[in-house]
Amino acid sequence: MRILAMDTVGQKGSVALLDGETPITSSLLLNPTGHVVSLPQAITTLLEKADITMADIELVVTTLGPGSFTGLRIALGLAKGLALGQGINVVGISTLDVVAAGCGSKKDGDYVACVLDARRKEVFFALYQLADGGFPTIINEPYIADPVTLAKDLAKDTNLNNQPIYMNGSGLGPYKDLFVTTLGNRYIPAAMEAWQPDPFLLGKLGLQKFSKHGGDNAANLQPLYLRRPDAVVKKRVL
Repeated sequence: MRILAMDTVGQKGSVALLDGETPITSSLLLNPTGHVVSLPQAITTLLEKADITMADIELVVTTLGPGSFTGLRIALGLAKGLALGQGINVVGISTLDVVAAGCGSKKDGDYVACVLDARRKEVFFALYQLADGGFPTIINEPYIADPVTLAKDLAKDTNLNNQPIYMNGSGLGPYKDLFVTTLGNRYIPAAMEAWQPDPFLLGKLGLQKFSKHGGDNAANLQPLYLRRPDAVVKKRVL
C-alpha cells in the first residue's frame, strides 16, 4: 500500500512516502508560516523522486495536533481534500501518539510520556504504555498541564509502579531540569532530534490504524484542540 504521510503541526513540518511500512523518501518543511505553499510543492517533488503519481497513493495519513491552530489545519485540509475529491483513504493520528512512538524505547510494557511545549508555561501531555512491538497504547487522554504539577503527579502515580518513564517531545527543552529534579533516575529523555514527529512513524501508525479499523470519515475529521485559539472574534453588540 502506497502511503502519503503529512505533518504541519510544529515549527518543522514534514512529508513522507511509504510502501507499506517500508520508507521510500521524505522531506522537511522548514518554514512554518509557509506550510500552505511548501507542502504541495514537497509532495510533488517526492512523487517525482519516487516515480509515482498521486493516483498510486492508497492512504493519506495526517497529524491532528495538538499544536499550532493554523499549522494543524494545513495538512488536515489537504488530506480531507484528497479523500473527498479523489476518494483516497485518510487516517488522522494524534501528534502526541507519533512523538511517543519515537521515544527510543521498544520494549512492550514500558511507560512513555509525551510532553509538547504549549507555551504560556504549559505543556500538551499524554501518557502511554508500549505494546504490539513498541507502539504506544494510550493510558490517559491528552490534556494541557502545568509542568510543575505534571512532574509531581508522575512522581507519585502509584499505577506506574515506580518504573522508569521514557519521555519525548519539545517540552523536554524548557522543563528538563524540572523533570530531572522531580523524577530522578526514573526520567529517561529521548534525544533532541526525536522531539519532532517522524513522518515515517506517522505513516506506520496510520497503516496500523487503517489495518485495524479502516479509514476515517474525512468529512468528520477534526483537529485536536486542547485550548482555545489566541484570536477570538468578538460578537458585535447591536
